[in-house]
Amino acid sequence: MPSSYRFEPSSIQVAAGATVVWTNTDNFTHSVQVQDQSDVHVAQPGEPVQITFDQPGTYAYVCTFHSQNMHATVVVTSGG
Repeated sequence: MPSSYRFEPSSIQVAAGATVVWTNTDNFTHSVQVQDQSDVHVAQPGEPVQITFDQPGTYAYVCTFHSQNMHATVVVTSGG
C-alpha cells in the first residue's frame, strides 16, 4: 500500500486460503474494505492489515477514506 493514494499492484492473484497483508507506507491513514463486506480494516502509517480469502472469486476492495482513487482487486483461485 504505497503513498500516492493508490494500491500497488492494482490486482493480485492468490490461492484460496491465502492471507493478504497490506502495509501502509504512506504518511496518511488508509483502510481496506472488501466490497459487500462490512468490516473496514484501518491502517495508520506504518501499520499492516490482513484479510484471509477462503473462497475463490474476484474481490474488489477500496480505501474508505480515498475511494475515488484507491481501489483494486484480489483474484482468488481454487489453488488446485
